[in-house]
Amino acid sequence: MDLNFLSLTPYPTYQEENDSEFFFTTDEGDDYTIYFTDTEGYFPKLSYSNSVKLFGFDYLGKPKSVKYDKKISDTIITSILNFLSKETNILIYVCGQSDAKQRYRNRLFNRWFKDYNQMGFVKYDITYDGDTYVSFLTSSKNPNLFTFQYEFMNFGNEYK
Repeated sequence: MDLNFLSLTPYPTYQEENDSEFFFTTDEGDDYTIYFTDTEGYFPKLSYSNSVKLFGFDYLGKPKSVKYDKKISDTIITSILNFLSKETNILIYVCGQSDAKQRYRNRLFNRWFKDYNQMGFVKYDITYDGDTYVSFLTSSKNPNLFTFQYEFMNFGNEYK
């Protein structure tokens, strides 16, 4: 997918054995992973569950730098957009609570969606217990959009 019109400057990513996990190293020497994991157990009734992935990213080790690095954001955004370039793919993300910054992560994803959604993606959000944010992104042309939206909105009713 040609993303040049977005003026993103991502770090180069590389893969090892797993084709759903990407790695990159920042200019400061910090190592990160970006991953797309299966969700088949969460949506067993869906015939297209292999197109639904849970997205995440993380430091590998302890960060050497705490200063803002736009290229980290650009790398994450580029990975998401590349995944979503296949019209039938659906990406789910959960803003984690491990460090009580889930609200800030949710705001960041909302800003990224607003700033970089020039390709017709849609986003749906659920909030559990007032502080667990879960969203999905997909193409507005995804033929499974409405069935997945229904499944997603009803997912985890026992936790609401």
